[in-house]
Amino acid sequence: MMIARDSAILAGGGRFCKFDPDEVEEFISKAEARLSLLAKDEYEKVLARLEFKNNLDAFSVKEPSGGCSDFRAVFNRARASIQ
Repeated sequence: MMIARDSAILAGGGRFCKFDPDEVEEFISKAEARLSLLAKDEYEKVLARLEFKNNLDAFSVKEPSGGCSDFRAVFNRARASIQ
């Protein structure tokens, strides 16, 4: 659940800051795939998806701490590491 939350915070921040929509959607797709791979069973997979979606919605309307310019580097590192 921590990975779901952390990934959603990053993706939500990218959406809020209006980063390239293709980059944000690519990150979301890769994060969801990662959550599916890490889940022990279907129940855990569903819970992780819900956690991700709920946090994504919440953090898409909230400016990342430090502002969007500082968040860009964090988002780019996360995108590179999830590949």
